[in-house]
Formats: sequence, C-alpha cells, structure tokens
Amino acid sequence: MDKRPIFDWFYEQGDLYVTIMTTNSPLIKVPPDIMKKKFEKLVIGESSTPRLTYNEEGISVSMRFGRKFEDCFLPWDSIVVMEGEEAVIQFAVSDIEDDQVEEEGEDSNDKEKTGEKGEKKGGHLKLVK
Repeated sequence: MDKRPIFDWFYEQGDLYVTIMTTNSPLIKVPPDIMKKKFEKLVIGESSTPRLTYNEEGISVSMRFGRKFEDCFLPWDSIVVMEGEEAVIQFAVSDIEDDQVEEEGEDSNDKEKTGEKGEKKGGHLKLVK
C-alpha cells in the first residue's frame, strides 16, 4: 500500500505522530534503544524534523533522542499508525506472529476475517475522528 498520499495529508496539517513497528522491516534505522521496543511513537513534521525527506521506500529524517541527533530511516512498512489533529489512521499489520493470533483465540490457519453474517471484512485502514 502506498502510504505517501496519507502522509502528505497529515504532513500538510503540521506535526504528526507516527507509530512504528520495529520488527516489521529489516531496513528500519533507529537508535538501539528504540529497536528494543516493538512499537514506538515518534513526532514528525516541519517544526520538529525540518530536514525530512521521503520517497517510495520510506522516510529519511534526523531526529533528536535526548540531546543527540540520530539519522533515521522509517520504511513505509514499519509505520503502523499515523495521527494528527484531524484523524488517526491505523494500518493493517501483516507481520502477526502465530502465537499472538492463538492467544487472541483465533485459528492461526484462518487467513480471512469474516463478519457476523459470514461476509468478508475488508479494509486496511481504520479512520477515527
């Protein structure tokens, strides 16, 4: 899924929060402290990260952690939530481990989710206002 149009929409409004999943992409580059966590929420925007660039691969940005600046790379696959003042969008995560699914009481072999009446549930986005 191309997340750039969604990112553009949020970025035009000002600073936004992105939640990254550190286990979702081998290309992610963040400080070792952040890599120890499965999820981390980061602030991105013109005022907080003025030297941000992005392309079809992901976001390259220099971010401050404590008193030190770190060059980071956030592949689009690693971004699981984008949130701003107008909306929150949660993306579907394709990297769910079998033990997590079984803990939730779902059959790990069942790849499609269905609604109460048996119809397929679609959607990779969740919009909350």
